[in-house]
Amino acid sequence: MFQALSTLYYFFLSSILSFFLFFPPPFILFYMERSTFLKLPSLVQSGDAYSSLTVTNLDLKATQIAFEQGKQAYATQNYSNAVNLFSEAIASLQADLAVILLHRAAAHEMQENYNQAVDDGHCAESFGGKVTLWPDPYVTQGNALLLQCKLNQAATIFKKGAHQVPSMHPRHTQLANQYHQIMHIIDQHNQWLVQLLPYEVLSSILSHLSIKDRGRLALTCRFWFDYILRNWTDMWSCINVTKDLRTCRGFHSLLRLIPGDKVKHVVLHMVQSYPRHIDDNLGYNSMMVLKTMRERQWNQVEYLDISEFNKKQLEGVLLLNKYSLRRLALSSDFLSIYRNGALSDAPKICQKLETITARIPQQYVKIPAGLIPPTIPQSDFHLTALEVSPDDDEPRHFVTLLRESPMLQSLKISSQQRIFSYWEVLQILHRHCPMLEIFHYTPKTEPSLSTYTRISKQQLINTKKKNIKELVLRPGRGDKGNNTKADTQLGLIFQKAHLTLESLDMATTVLDAIGEYNSLETLAQLGAPQMKRLTVTSKLKNADPLVQVLAKLIMACPSLREVDLLGRGLWNQHIFEALATRTQLRRLSTTDRDQLSLKLQFQVPTLSYIPTGGTIAPVLLNTPNLYDFVYDYQFNTNINISDPCQQASLAPFTLELTKLVGMSSIRHFELISIRLWDSILLDVLENLRHSQIRHLKIRMDCQIGGKELEAFASMEHLEYLFVHDDSSGGSFDKSAMYELFERQQKKKIERLLAVHIQYSESVCDYLTGCKRNDDVIPSDCVSLDQRYLIKEGKSTLSSRLSSHH
Repeated sequence: MFQALSTLYYFFLSSILSFFLFFPPPFILFYMERSTFLKLPSLVQSGDAYSSLTVTNLDLKATQIAFEQGKQAYATQNYSNAVNLFSEAIASLQADLAVILLHRAAAHEMQENYNQAVDDGHCAESFGGKVTLWPDPYVTQGNALLLQCKLNQAATIFKKGAHQVPSMHPRHTQLANQYHQIMHIIDQHNQWLVQLLPYEVLSSILSHLSIKDRGRLALTCRFWFDYILRNWTDMWSCINVTKDLRTCRGFHSLLRLIPGDKVKHVVLHMVQSYPRHIDDNLGYNSMMVLKTMRERQWNQVEYLDISEFNKKQLEGVLLLNKYSLRRLALSSDFLSIYRNGALSDAPKICQKLETITARIPQQYVKIPAGLIPPTIPQSDFHLTALEVSPDDDEPRHFVTLLRESPMLQSLKISSQQRIFSYWEVLQILHRHCPMLEIFHYTPKTEPSLSTYTRISKQQLINTKKKNIKELVLRPGRGDKGNNTKADTQLGLIFQKAHLTLESLDMATTVLDAIGEYNSLETLAQLGAPQMKRLTVTSKLKNADPLVQVLAKLIMACPSLREVDLLGRGLWNQHIFEALATRTQLRRLSTTDRDQLSLKLQFQVPTLSYIPTGGTIAPVLLNTPNLYDFVYDYQFNTNINISDPCQQASLAPFTLELTKLVGMSSIRHFELISIRLWDSILLDVLENLRHSQIRHLKIRMDCQIGGKELEAFASMEHLEYLFVHDDSSGGSFDKSAMYELFERQQKKKIERLLAVHIQYSESVCDYLTGCKRNDDVIPSDCVSLDQRYLIKEGKSTLSSRLSSHH
């Protein structure tokens, strides 16, 4: 979801900022009125509408005369004349009603009920006839809009009035002048923008744009050029050759224009041997940045991240920034970091340095943990974080490292190592890490990463022991050892950490093997008052003992906010009833794992287990703060889930589940794993029509037509829609998205809707679109492209990897 949202977000940002050049949004213009930094010309004041009314009396006599004459014509059977006279009476009466409405609008204006004033003015204008030739309805509406600083809408009204009111009318010139005056203010709004928004807000918006997009925006006008390139301090705060500058053609010519005192963060990749591809080469770009740093005296850098460096290059940068550098990240081979003095030289050169991170990438040979120093010699830097895949011949080396690192606060170990069994790792953790707050034990093989933090002797003396806050335990498949001992050691850890534990992510594989969960029972008995996140993974088909323990554990965690349950046996009513009592619960994610059921060798694989939607009813219907719900079903790869029989088997569950979600307080709902087809899609959307859902993610495999689009458009609170379109050729195309936005527009739903379509079989990989807010659409807009922002494209390899990660 993050990738889909960020793609849509970044795409719209540049368009929105560019759109500001022509049509300032009402919320900004409203802020202009209130701003102490900007004084808008006082175009109107309360009471001006009343004083400018040209028709101030009712002509009831004319209405009465026309009415009486109409009756006389009817009595003499002159029906044609009677119709004309009655119509004249109606027109006269409507004119009187218009006069009354305009006077009431003036009264609303004095009470600052500007929307009601606009409505009354519009109602008076709608009577037509001679009322449309008066300046009064236009002045009334326009003034009320100006008092709200809705300049675009006010300009439209005055322009319309100047067109409708006869040129010979005394007030015609006033309407035309008012229109031109407003347009002049709109044309000057770029000069106000920096004063209207707080620096932090504008900086946050611009920081999401790439350097290339910032440059494009800077070229739109002189204001943005001066602001971005000269006055916005964050423009050049981070120089990163691995991201923006890597693909920014001609960036070398900009380097000399960068103010050295603005650069606070530099990322370099000093490839020592490289081809000279000027436009797209990490090594060359890094050399250019390094050269510029020396020549232009970039000596205010606070954070340096440098890879594949040599000793001379590193020393040069450190000396240049010895009075400013606070954070240093080194990434290279073991010799460059630990043996050639890079780690030990930095604290000597940079007196303000606070943290040093050393990273050994995976492409290098694994480094035995015993060779990693617990402290940086002749300094106050102590090892505080370690990520490593231990590969020592002697396990005692790793134990020694932990014993000599009393300030270690974060430890992440790969369970792919073979020097310790699971219970031994837990025992080491319990015995030798008094300050540990974060511990991860997962199958993932990580690069070696060690972080050293400056800690004075006085801080060492005053430091108190800490207990674990975040615990992730996922032993690998090859992890062997005494499972009972592992349960015992885990129980000891829980006894120490139950009061501080905030996050627990645990695979119960080892405990499942012995059928005992004493450690979890211990935690449930002691209670975990600070626990906010719980993730449990189980591979058991029948997890009854575990279910009972988990239900108790959930009841012992009063602050629980996020829960992830992975495994078929965990879709259980006891667990959901326990979760229903957690009033702070905000997110629930469940993943069923279907096991392949084959009784005959050549039998067609089928779904062996279909969950029951009603099982989860207690938590969905009784937890008012539960806003985020994700349901995932991991199918066996041998099962063809697109087969109609398989789809039909999941239909009752899908409908039951979505009906419950529709009655709940869920704001974010994901149902990506189950394909919705034809009628089932319509039924699901009908179940969710009146729900509280703002964000919806689904997968569909059917053709999109008017009924489906109407169902999407009818969802009352939908703001973000993600659809994984598995249909042949991608039926949810650009025209369908336009129609969706048009249908929603007709319903007069006042909210922004963003849509992201991901295709399985289509010319493009994705389609993103957004319905603009009505207030920023030009009044004379006729083009769909002006009303909506839609972009289609192909995902790059990097973006796919990012999305997957």
